[in-house]
Amino acid sequence: MPRLLLFAPCEKIDLDETTGLVSLIHLVEKLEVTLPAALQIPPHSVAPMHWQSLAVWQVDRSEFGQYEQMANLVLEDGTVAANSEPKKLEPTLPGTTGVKIIATLSVVPITDKPFLLRLSYRKIGAPEWMPAAEYPVEVLLVRQ
Repeated sequence: MPRLLLFAPCEKIDLDETTGLVSLIHLVEKLEVTLPAALQIPPHSVAPMHWQSLAVWQVDRSEFGQYEQMANLVLEDGTVAANSEPKKLEPTLPGTTGVKIIATLSVVPITDKPFLLRLSYRKIGAPEWMPAAEYPVEVLLVRQ
């Protein structure tokens, strides 16, 4: 069974494919969204924004490629605003048991309430995703 070691959303993540070293750039804890003062926002709206999350897993060699992960943006009411693409848990470098997965997200919820970045995983082919971690993100709506 995979074991999650780290989960972090960032503005950008650099992974050196030669050494496997990771640089996390601007850890996301709070997002500021600026909107025109008169703009009416429908519920569950999103705005374009490129950001990423890093998950570091420890996986037994015999289980490589048998599991996958997915990140979801979850609003306070439980609505899923966006998903990352599922990615297989495979070794970052040959001969290691460490798995580093960068998930790219392309939107951010437009809300004045915090949301969660939720990481889930499952055995490939299984119907249910299992929760692995949740990371709260605050949102500040600025009206101009």
